[in-house]
Amino acid sequence: MLLALSLGGGALATAETAKTAETAANQQGTTADNKLPAKVFADWLLQDAGPNHQINFDQPSEKEKKLVADALADCRNPPTVEMDRLREAYLLACQQRRRERLQLLAKSSPRFVFVKQRPLSGSFYGYTEGQSDAQNESNFRPGGELCVWSMDEAYGSVTTLLKDPGGVIRDPELSFDAKRLLFSWKRSHRQDDYHLYEMDLDSRAIRQLTHGLGFADYEGRYLPDGDIVFSSTRGISTIPCWWTEASNLWRCDKDGKFMHRLGYDQVTTNFPSLLDDGRIIYTRWDYNDRGQTFPQPLFVMNPDGTKQISYYGLNSWFPTTINHAREIPGSGGKLIAILHGHHTHQKGKLALVDRSRGVDEGRGVTMLAPVREATPVIVDAYGQKGDQFQYPYPLSEDEFLVTYDPLPGGNRAYPRPFGIYWMNASGERELLASDDRIHCKQAFPLVPRKMPRAIPSIVDHRKSTARVFMQNVYAGHALKGVKKGAVKKIRVVEMKLRAAGVGSSSSSGPHSRAMISTPVAVGNGSWDAKMILGDVPVHEDGSAYFEVPAKRPIYFQALDEKNRAINTMRTWATLMPGEMMSCVGCHDKQHDAPVNLGHSLALRGGLQSLKPFYGPARGFSYAKEIQPIWDAKCVSCHDGQQAISLKATARSMKKEKRLWAESYLNLLQIKPSGGNAAQARVDGKYVKWLGSQSEPTPQPAYLRSSINSPLIKLLENGHHDVRMTREEMDKISAWIDLYVPYSGQYPEAGDWNKKEKKKYAHFQAKRDYMREFDRLSRQALIRSQGVSGKVPENRETEYFAFSRQYAPESVARFEQQLVRYQAEMENTYRNLAYNPDARPEAFSYPHASSNSECRGESRFLAGNAIDGDRRNTKHQQFPSWGPDRADHVNTPWIKLDFGREVEVDKAVLLLRADFPHDTTWQRGRLDFSDGSHIDLELKATADAQSHAFPKRTIRWVKFTGLDARNPEGWAALSEIELWGRHK
Repeated sequence: MLLALSLGGGALATAETAKTAETAANQQGTTADNKLPAKVFADWLLQDAGPNHQINFDQPSEKEKKLVADALADCRNPPTVEMDRLREAYLLACQQRRRERLQLLAKSSPRFVFVKQRPLSGSFYGYTEGQSDAQNESNFRPGGELCVWSMDEAYGSVTTLLKDPGGVIRDPELSFDAKRLLFSWKRSHRQDDYHLYEMDLDSRAIRQLTHGLGFADYEGRYLPDGDIVFSSTRGISTIPCWWTEASNLWRCDKDGKFMHRLGYDQVTTNFPSLLDDGRIIYTRWDYNDRGQTFPQPLFVMNPDGTKQISYYGLNSWFPTTINHAREIPGSGGKLIAILHGHHTHQKGKLALVDRSRGVDEGRGVTMLAPVREATPVIVDAYGQKGDQFQYPYPLSEDEFLVTYDPLPGGNRAYPRPFGIYWMNASGERELLASDDRIHCKQAFPLVPRKMPRAIPSIVDHRKSTARVFMQNVYAGHALKGVKKGAVKKIRVVEMKLRAAGVGSSSSSGPHSRAMISTPVAVGNGSWDAKMILGDVPVHEDGSAYFEVPAKRPIYFQALDEKNRAINTMRTWATLMPGEMMSCVGCHDKQHDAPVNLGHSLALRGGLQSLKPFYGPARGFSYAKEIQPIWDAKCVSCHDGQQAISLKATARSMKKEKRLWAESYLNLLQIKPSGGNAAQARVDGKYVKWLGSQSEPTPQPAYLRSSINSPLIKLLENGHHDVRMTREEMDKISAWIDLYVPYSGQYPEAGDWNKKEKKKYAHFQAKRDYMREFDRLSRQALIRSQGVSGKVPENRETEYFAFSRQYAPESVARFEQQLVRYQAEMENTYRNLAYNPDARPEAFSYPHASSNSECRGESRFLAGNAIDGDRRNTKHQQFPSWGPDRADHVNTPWIKLDFGREVEVDKAVLLLRADFPHDTTWQRGRLDFSDGSHIDLELKATADAQSHAFPKRTIRWVKFTGLDARNPEGWAALSEIELWGRHK
C-alpha cells in the first residue's frame, strides 16, 4: 500500500491533501491501534517524513527503515519491535514517544479547557470585538463550544461544557483554585455582545457578570484579590486609522460590580495576562504622532491601573506585533508569545522574550519550534508564511500547549482548522485536540495554579490628579546632544479621542500608509485632536515635579526659551488618581528608577501646577487660535492676489468631510480644489514637523519642528514690518509642534450630513453614558472600601437620565431612557426586578418568563417588562410584555425569578397606554413564592401605579389573574418593578 504525503505539491499545502493523508493514515494506523485518530497518525508522518515525502510500508525501502529507526531513537525507552513489520514498528515507536513526550502534561495538566470557534479577526489583528452596533467591521462567525480535554485515554477525550451553534465562546480563564471558569460569550450578531460569564465547574451553573447591548467585554482574567480585569469597548472611541471601535482594559469585582476603566488608550490594547510579580502584561497598539503599522509593543501595569509602562518593543520596527504573551513559570520573567503582523490575524511565529537581554529590535527575542535567533525585519504581515501558532500556554521553559497548524496557509488564510498541540521548544509535538469543522483554540490547564503576588492598590478615587517627577530631562536619548539649560519648560498635552468615524484622509511615510477617520488635520498632520493642558518650568539640574490630570492620555514636549518643541514624546502616559510617576529622563528606559532624589531641585522646590496656555485648557483649533492672527495682521496683503491667501474662506474636501480655511491649506501647500483628501509635505516650504507617519525608532532633537520651520523664522525676522506678540508666536509654534491640527473638537468645521451627525451623536451619547457610569462606579467602590463612612439606611439608588440633547435623532435606547446605576452597596433599597440585559436564558437574573408572548415577537417578550424602558404611550414600537390575544382566556401570566431570596414590600406597574389602540387590565393578582398573594385594582392610565404591601421574603413573583376592561381588546405591560433588598 502506498501512503502519499505530498501535502504541498509546492509552496502551499491544502485542506484537501491533508484530508487525503489523514484517510490514508487511518487505514495504516488501525492495524496496530483501532483507537488511533487519523489526524494524530498523519501528524506523526508529517513531522517525521516531511510534507513532500512518500512512505510505502507495503514495499519498504531504506527510507521506511530510517523512518522507524529515527522514531525509535526519539524514545528514551524504545519498545521492542520487529523490523520486518515496519508499519507496526513505526506505530509502536510513535506511541511510546508520545507517552514519553506527554509525561509532564500527564503529571501537571492532565486536563485543559479550550474553545471551538471560527476566526475572529478582520482586516487588522485587533478587530475581534464583533460589536453589535459596530460602525464598520463586526467580525462575527457563529459556532462555538466550551470544552474539556482529558488524558483518560491514550489519545485523550473531549467533553463539551457549553455549546452555542449561533454564538461565539472565547477566552477561557480558570480561577486559581480551578473551581470556576471565566469566559466571554456572544450569542447573537446584532442582539448581543461579548460579555463575561462564569461557570461553576462542579454544577456547571452559569452566571452572567457584565451586561449591556453595544458594549463588548472579553479577554477576562482573574486577579489575586478576586477581581477581574478584561478588555472592553466601553471607552467608546474609534481608532484613528479606520472606522472600528477601540478596546481598553477595565476592571470589575467578582460579580461584575464596581466596573471602572484602567486604560485610556488611543487605540486597542488586548490579551492581558498576569506576571508572577502581580502585574498585568498586555499588547498595546501605540502610535501617537508616528506611523501606525509597527509599534505594537508589550506594556505592563499594576492591577489598579498604576505604573503603565512599556515592557518590550516600544521604539522598535521589530517585532511588528507581540501578542498572546504569558510568563513562563519559574523563569524569572521570561515570556512565551506570538510574533505576527499588523494587517494580519492573531497568528504567527512562536518566540521567547527575555527583556534582560534587550528591549527592542529583536534583542532578547529567541524564535522557538525550532530554536533559532530572531532576524529583525520590517514587514507589515510578519510571520504569515509556513506553520502558524496561536495562544501558547507554558508548562515549563521547554514545554507548552499551543494552538497550531503545521500547514502553511498565508496571511488571513486557513488551509484547515487549527488544533491544540503539546510542543517543546525544539518543535517536537503531539496533537491533542482537533475538529475537522472548526478551530480548537485557547487551551488553559484545568488544575489549580499558584496565585501571583497581590499588589495593594495605591489609587485614591477621591482625587482627580496625579504627580509626575522627572529627575533629569537631558538623561534620555530624546535629548541626546542638547545643551544643558536649553530646555526651559515641559509642556503637557492631552490627546482627545474620536467617538466615531466620519470622513477620511490619508497619510504615508516610511514602510507605512494609512487612512485617517474623522480627520482633524490634513494627511500627515496630527492623528488626534490635541489639548494643551499647560506647562511647567524645568530646573537647572533638568528636574521637574508637577501635577497633571488623572485618567487621561497625556504626553510631554520639551520646550526651549521661545516655547518651541525641541522634541516630542510620541507615545502617551496615563496616570491614576493619586499616583506618582517617576522617570530618569525623556524617553529613557521606563523601568529605570530615579536616584539621589533628595538632591533634586524640583523636589526641593515643591509640586508645581501647570501654567495654562493663554486661557483655560481647550482643544487646539486653528480657526480659533491661528486664523485670528492672520486676520489681524496678514490678510490685507495675503489676499490671494499679491501673495498666497491667508484668508479664512472655507474650502471643502469631499472625502475628508471637513471645511478647511484657505490659509490652512495654503500654508501646507495643498491646492484648495475642493477635491478628495490630500497629503501635506512634512518638510514643506513654510512648515516642518515630524509627521504622523514618522518612524517608530527614537528621533533626534531638533529634527523637524517649529524651531526649523521657515514660517517661524520669517515671522521672527519681521516680515514686512509685521511684528508678532509673544502670545501669537507661541500659538503659531504650538500649532506646528502639535502636528498642524485644524479642529480642536471632532465636530468642529465638519461638513457632515444629517446621517453623519446622527452617527457621531449616537456614539458620543454612549461615551457620555459610560463616563458617568465609570464615575458612579468609582463612588460605589469608595463606599465599599469604607472611605466615606457608613452607608445611610434607606438610601435611594442614584439615577441619571439621557434626553435628546445628548443624542439628537439617535436610536431609541438612548432617547428619553432612564439609565439606572446602583451607586450604593448591594443591600440598597431598589427595584430588584431591573435587568436591562434580560434575555430568555434562565441564568440571567432577575429573569422574566411567561406562558404567552404575542406572536413570539421580540418586542413583546417577557424580558421587556424588566429592562428599565418605561415608555408606554403613543402608537410606536417600544418594548413591552404583551400576551397573545388568543391566550387571554387561558390566564396569561408573567413570572419574575430573582435567582435568590429577596425581601420586597412594593410593586410598581406601568401598563401599556396606547389609547385607544390598547385596552388595559382593571384587575390582577401577584402570587408570591411563599404561597401568599395580593389582589390589585388597576387604573386605565399611563402613570406608574404603586402598590405597597407587608414585607415578605420570596424568590419569585407571578403577575396573573388579568381581567381586561375590554375582553375583545389587547392589553400589555410596559414595566413591572419590585422594590426591596437582597437577603
